[in-house]
Amino acid sequence: YTKGEAKVKFTITEANFDIAIAPMLTVNAGVENVSWTQIEGTDKWVSELTLSNNGDHLIELTYVDRSNNVMSSYVKDVHIDDVAPVFDVTYSNNEARNSNNYKADRVATIKVTEHNFKAEEVVLNVTAKDITGATVDISSKDYAEYAKNAANWTQDSDEWTLVLPKFDIDAIYNITLNYTDLAENAAAEYETEFVLDKTIANAGNVTIEYSASLWDKVLESVTFGFYQGDVEVKVTVKDQTAGVEYFEITYTQADGKNNSNKATYTTEKLTAVQDANDKTVFTATHTIEAEARGTVSVNLIDKAGNTTGRSEEYVVVADTIAPGLEYEWTFTDDQVREYNNIYYTKGEAKVKFTITEANFD
Repeated sequence: YTKGEAKVKFTITEANFDIAIAPMLTVNAGVENVSWTQIEGTDKWVSELTLSNNGDHLIELTYVDRSNNVMSSYVKDVHIDDVAPVFDVTYSNNEARNSNNYKADRVATIKVTEHNFKAEEVVLNVTAKDITGATVDISSKDYAEYAKNAANWTQDSDEWTLVLPKFDIDAIYNITLNYTDLAENAAAEYETEFVLDKTIANAGNVTIEYSASLWDKVLESVTFGFYQGDVEVKVTVKDQTAGVEYFEITYTQADGKNNSNKATYTTEKLTAVQDANDKTVFTATHTIEAEARGTVSVNLIDKAGNTTGRSEEYVVVADTIAPGLEYEWTFTDDQVREYNNIYYTKGEAKVKFTITEANFD
C-alpha cells in the first residue's frame, strides 16, 4: 500500500537467456512489454516496471527457458492510493434546543468513503460528563471497540457504514473520529459535542424562598406571611446535565379579597443564574411589589426543553398602606354638647366605624 509511485526492478539469472522468448510480465492480466538488459559479464538480465496510477495492481512475472526449465513465478499485489478517507456522520433526532441540546435519544451513523478500508484502524473516542465535569459512566456502550469490529460495518463499493449504539444516557458528549488508511492517507478529524438531557427535574427539587416576613400566621392549614413592603422571591433547582435556561414566576391574587391588591400576573422569562461553586444549582429572583395578597408558583425550562414547576399555598401579604378609618355619630337627644373633644348627651349615642383595609383579617 502506498500513496506514491511504485517501481520494481526484476533480475533474472539465466545462462541461456534468449530475448526471443522473454519472460511474461502482466499487470492485472494485461501484458506489459518491457525491455531486458544484460549486466555485462554476467548471466543476469534486468528490467524495470513503474506503477503510478491509483488503483489495485496485480503483478505476475513468469519465465520458461529454451530447455523448458520453469522459473518460480513472482506474484505481488500493489495498491496505490493517494485519496484521503472522507467521513460523513449523521444523527437521528436533530431537534436541538440552544444549538446542541437534545431531550430524546440519538443514533449516530458513520459513513467512510475509502477504497482500502480496515475497521480496526478506526479511532473513535467518546467521552461523557455532567455539568460539573464529572465523568458519566457509559462503559456499557463501548463505542470505541464497537467501531473497530469489522462485523459491525456494511460495505457498498468504497462506502463503509456503521450505526453506533444509541446515545440514551444523560450526559454532555464529546466525540472525535480519526482514521488513517493502509496507504497512510489521514482523514480530516471529525469532532462534535452535544448534550443529551431527557430528565425532567423533580418538582420536589424546586424550592421557593421568601424574604423574612414580619410574622407568619396559620389559618385553616394555610400559612400567611405578612410583609410591610415588597417581597423578594427566590427560586432554586438542581440540573445535572443541560442546565436551566429560564424561570417564570406567577403571582396569583388571593380569591375574595379587595381588588386594590395586585392582580394576577406572570413574569417575563427570568434568566437562570448558575451557582459559582455548585454548577448543578440554578436560581432566579423576583420582587413582588406591595400591595399584594396571593400565592406564588414557578415554571422552569432547561436548555434541552424539559419543563417542570411548583406551586405553593403560602400566601404572601405585602402591605404598606395603613388602614383608613371613618366614623359617624348619631344621638337620640338633639341636645348634644361637645366640650374638649368629648360628647355630652342625656340620650342614647351610637357610632358607626368604617375601616378601609385591603388585607383585613
